[in-house]
Amino acid sequence: MDEKKWYYAEKKERKGPFTEEQLIDFIQTGTITAATLLWTKGFENWSKAEDTEMSVHLETGRQSQIENEFARLAKLKESGVLTEEEFQTAKALVLKTET
Repeated sequence: MDEKKWYYAEKKERKGPFTEEQLIDFIQTGTITAATLLWTKGFENWSKAEDTEMSVHLETGRQSQIENEFARLAKLKESGVLTEEEFQTAKALVLKTET
């Protein structure tokens, strides 16, 4: 059985084909979000990622992005680029954009 090939739309341009594994990587890095349009064989129309079977990966993808951002901010704090106050403010902003 052939592996399903996926496409996504970016700025009205079709990107792909990609494997499911590649699509999950795109979700984890933020390239694909809940609102990104996806298509694969069997779909009548393009659908938002949140309305497809890929939706199960959206929360873990967002969590990975938050963890990566926190790690980046921590490195900036450790190197002296950010003060403790700036670090805490930046963390709060990351969490605020989550809601």
